[in-house]
Amino acid sequence: MSLSKAKEKRIKRLHNKKHRYNDRLFIAEGNKLVKDLIDIGFEPEELFVHDESDALLFSNAERIELAERKRITTLDNPAGAMAVFPMPKTKTIDHIKSSCLALYGVQDPGNLGTIIRTASWFGHQQILLMNGCVDPFNPKTIQASMGALAHIDIIQGEVNDLQRLQEKGFICFLADMHGDDAFNVDWPEKWLMILGSEGQGLKGLSTAGRKISIPRFGAIGPESLNVAVAASVLMTLQAKKMRP
Repeated sequence: MSLSKAKEKRIKRLHNKKHRYNDRLFIAEGNKLVKDLIDIGFEPEELFVHDESDALLFSNAERIELAERKRITTLDNPAGAMAVFPMPKTKTIDHIKSSCLALYGVQDPGNLGTIIRTASWFGHQQILLMNGCVDPFNPKTIQASMGALAHIDIIQGEVNDLQRLQEKGFICFLADMHGDDAFNVDWPEKWLMILGSEGQGLKGLSTAGRKISIPRFGAIGPESLNVAVAASVLMTLQAKKMRP
């Protein structure tokens, strides 16, 4: 079956953030990712395959040619199924009832996707994005999150939301190179773990909170950790402290 020009144009629009949000749709690619999202309950508006073996996995998918797939893909080397899903309903900070991560200006989609995936592994239910973080529905973020986006509410808020959450009893911990040793932190019942951008950290963020740092054990090495790695370490330390 040939892909219509109208459908091709509609899907290619979704490569652009503005059109993703206008249409409230996002793209996911790869058999495992697409299947995981469908199994969780996401219903694709469009589902495409170009390979016979993939067609056996997705019997209701539309068959298209590889050349057509390459015109609409977001990947350098497309493989497996490609689907267009409706975005989940927008959530606000009023939905934040338990402790969560808050990201400030994180720009790399792969880092954000990895953080979402790791947060889901540790059982977190929300992540707050502030100050121009990369779009969580960017195809590279979706790819890196490997379906975890379906398990976590992504709340796109503002720095002012931190004060509102603090007024509700949340304690802020700020990831900072010169903070207290994160290995020794006693975590309260309700906390926000705030991590900054890849290049600027939390520069420009003005909010009350305790600065914490992952100590360096080697005498020499890189100046800092990748933000996704830092988030993983801090979530591990927090989980270990809270584990019965």
